[in-house]
Amino acid sequence: MGFIGKSLKNTLVLSYVGITLMVLVMVGGIFYGFIDRYADQKESEVVQTSAQQAAMELIKFIGREPVLRELRLFLESVESLQNISIDFVSAEGTSLFEMYDTNERVLLNDPRLLLSSMAQMMGNSDSLGLEPRGRMGQGGMMNSSRYEAEALPELKIQPRSAQSVFPLDSATTELLIDGNEIEGFIIIGNESDIRSSIIRPALAAFGIASAIALVISGLLGLLMGRKLSNPLAVLSGSVSGMSEGNLEVRVGAREVQREDEIGLLARQFNLMAEKLELTVGDLKTERDTLKNFLSDASHELRTPLTALIAYLELLQGQGGSDETRRISYLERSQEQAGRIKLIIARLLELSRMEGRGAAGKDLLHASRCKAGELVDEAILALNEVASPEPGAGVDAGEAEGEGPAAGAVITRKTDPSSTFDEQIIYCDQQIINGVLQNVMGNSIKFSRINHPDPADIEVLVETAVTDGHAVITITDNGPGIPTDDLPRVFDRFYRSAAQSAEGSGIGLAIAKTGVKMHNGSITLNNRLDIKNGTVCRIILPLEPESLSERS
Repeated sequence: MGFIGKSLKNTLVLSYVGITLMVLVMVGGIFYGFIDRYADQKESEVVQTSAQQAAMELIKFIGREPVLRELRLFLESVESLQNISIDFVSAEGTSLFEMYDTNERVLLNDPRLLLSSMAQMMGNSDSLGLEPRGRMGQGGMMNSSRYEAEALPELKIQPRSAQSVFPLDSATTELLIDGNEIEGFIIIGNESDIRSSIIRPALAAFGIASAIALVISGLLGLLMGRKLSNPLAVLSGSVSGMSEGNLEVRVGAREVQREDEIGLLARQFNLMAEKLELTVGDLKTERDTLKNFLSDASHELRTPLTALIAYLELLQGQGGSDETRRISYLERSQEQAGRIKLIIARLLELSRMEGRGAAGKDLLHASRCKAGELVDEAILALNEVASPEPGAGVDAGEAEGEGPAAGAVITRKTDPSSTFDEQIIYCDQQIINGVLQNVMGNSIKFSRINHPDPADIEVLVETAVTDGHAVITITDNGPGIPTDDLPRVFDRFYRSAAQSAEGSGIGLAIAKTGVKMHNGSITLNNRLDIKNGTVCRIILPLEPESLSERS
């Protein structure tokens, strides 16, 4: 039983075979009952037929008044030819051939009386050509063509398997031997094994059919077991793979396409696996985001913190007693503290944006915005900010109070035939505005390297609609970017060796993340029309409804 419980397939096979066996036992009992009755009926018919034929021959022969020896030889010949047994016995069961001399003559006073008696005994007078004479008197009919031993309690011999018994007395036969009236019985029995010849083949055929049925039921159980156990084995393998850490494992299409409960289980498993993979992916993303944040924060905060600590130590020493030096150290400490604040704020912003973008989550504050208004608001914000200090610039709005150099103006080139301004962009307005200000501010800041006079700085913004996308191009006349540094300009905290302007180093990383969150793209290259300067191209998808309205 322990082996059965280890395999669903084996359990089903044994169940099929067991049920089939129980059905066969019940059907076999019913079948044997019918066959047994049929064999009894056929055996009785054979005995009656043999008895009729033997009775006719016997009466004809006795009509010749033979002696007992001749009668005995005649009976032996009839027994041999018809495969039956004929016994003449007294009422006490003793053979008449043993009671009388073999030379004694046998007579019948009225042969028709014996014929009539036999016909009524067998219930078939027509077969002997006689009319029934009614019920015989005492000692007449024994209504049995096949009898049990108790039917003749006075006989000392045992009846054979199938016999017809006819009484001999003065009222039925008037049989005389040597002038003496005989009282006894004529017993005609069948010596052939008719019953066995019917029952044995039938039982053999039933046994063969039962064996075939058991084999077929076992094969059906095996097939059904495989049909059920194989998908379960696949599911078990998938669960095992997932338990080992493979969250990409899925149940195959063959099991998923099933229309039964196993198919439903397979589909539910795949759905659960997908949700689990997404959940674990979100957790990994958040973990990586936090890890990057801590790594970046520790890396970028090390320099300003070291400088801040150094200034504080100088203030505690001799520098604190000199008013001029004290004020200078305090101002520099304040700058380093502001830089720390700026770095932390930008790191938090970048981590938050990267986390939501990697997880595939929707924007928190998305709305339908006109493309023209987005560009104009960014340009206006930068043009309104002025800083009299040279070297102070904007790195994506890094610090309040910082902006483009006085006199630097960002201009926008528009095409009157373009529908850009009225196109709709579904976006987070604050993020896109920050992206535009970041790029434009960098153009102004780095242009001051080779243009100390703000009036010489040129930042141009061009807009267009191409293939269902808003295209914003920002060009400047700054020093450009070394060719080797171009592939890494969007990496966080990457600074070119030729860069002399200050900044957090994550402005362009924030810009790229913001654009990517809106399914857009951003590129930065050197200008080809002049010796120096860069060109930044930002592409954002437009809302489909606005395109159909303006087409």
